[in-house]
Amino acid sequence: MLPFVTGEYATAAFQPFYTDAQPIRELMLDLLGDVGGLVVLEPCAGQGAFLEGLQGTPAQVDAVDIDERHIALLR
Repeated sequence: MLPFVTGEYATAAFQPFYTDAQPIRELMLDLLGDVGGLVVLEPCAGQGAFLEGLQGTPAQVDAVDIDERHIALLR
């Protein structure tokens, strides 16, 4: 079984990894297009870099992140 399913990890420390991949982010946002009036799920919200670039105003945004500090920042 996979470690994330069983809750077993190599270390107890949370070790997030973020990369500044502006071209990839821009491509993803262009492919997504206008989200005006839609419900958006961001499963790895981080500090909101992807959410900042959304085109249009979503009806609802559900942002999820494993790091509670990021969730507090996004509220």
